[in-house]
Amino acid sequence: MKKLIDNKLEKLFPPAMRAAGYIPIVFGLLLIIPGAYISALIFILIGSFITFANNGIQLDTNTNRSKQYVSYLGLRMGKWKSMEQYHHISILRSRETTTAFSRSNRRTTTSEDVYYDITLLDDTHRQKLGVKRSKSEKLALESAKELVDILGFDFVKYSPQVSEQTRSRRRGERISHK
Repeated sequence: MKKLIDNKLEKLFPPAMRAAGYIPIVFGLLLIIPGAYISALIFILIGSFITFANNGIQLDTNTNRSKQYVSYLGLRMGKWKSMEQYHHISILRSRETTTAFSRSNRRTTTSEDVYYDITLLDDTHRQKLGVKRSKSEKLALESAKELVDILGFDFVKYSPQVSEQTRSRRRGERISHK
């Protein structure tokens, strides 16, 4: 059963910027009072884009293509690309923090989240394509199993191949080029 899979991944802007996006919206609404309708519309559109825009991905299993997109007001802007190089699915754990700095350069962490990203991988695990994000490892595992059934890919542990040059560099050796 082939189909189109559509996943919203995350908001386009970080939380502090999304909160600041309400300022142009309010300013635009205030511009309506004196009759500056065009300016008001511009401010409202800019503020609502900052506040409500999302990143996402669509997978078309019929044609084996993917489209990473930015979604705003129901419009999805992005280009279709082939998924032929991907053959594996893995779950990658990531941690995202949002940090703010004061004028005196003091650092404050405003949020810290752990995510489990379902990712398509090529044979060397160097090319990655994130297809879904979850805050729960259990939900991520269930979604990955569904994708394995739909796409027919192998579920593997992330293990990128390391070149001989990188291995020797990590050991501190020098490679002579003759």
